[in-house]
Amino acid sequence: MVVLSNPDPGNLADSRTVSLLLIFLAACAFALGSVLTRRIETELPIETMEAWSMLIGAAVMHGVSVGLAESAGEIQWSSEAVGALLYLSVVASAVGFLIYFDLLARLGPIEINLVSYAAPIAAAVTGLVVLGERPTVATVAGFVCILAGFALLKREAISEQFR
Repeated sequence: MVVLSNPDPGNLADSRTVSLLLIFLAACAFALGSVLTRRIETELPIETMEAWSMLIGAAVMHGVSVGLAESAGEIQWSSEAVGALLYLSVVASAVGFLIYFDLLARLGPIEINLVSYAAPIAAAVTGLVVLGERPTVATVAGFVCILAGFALLKREAISEQFR
């Protein structure tokens, strides 16, 4: 994460570094939640667990929003904003989490969270193709770190493929 974000050591409290740290903490919380979800003995169906998770998450997010004195009156509603909200609510969250929790139950937290290693690479490729953004040396170094981490975690499975 440090290699990819390339923070300014002289100004670690700038908004860019803080926002990247928050994204990192969100990923850590998501991974921790995946592990804890597997350890909870419950008879609740996946759909119910997801609904409760989203309800609690929404309450926390709104609490933080109120704590930051954000105003709902400042929202600028447009067709793009409503479309994005619907997509994020239905496709990315509801459907995406149903798939995620189903795979979590079948594969386990370590295997399912390995997918997150591909997210920065997919984002960089999308940025290159859609926005014409060129990867930096730090980006390439970060990808090498990701690949090395993945190879370390999956070394036994990789070695079995070559036997």
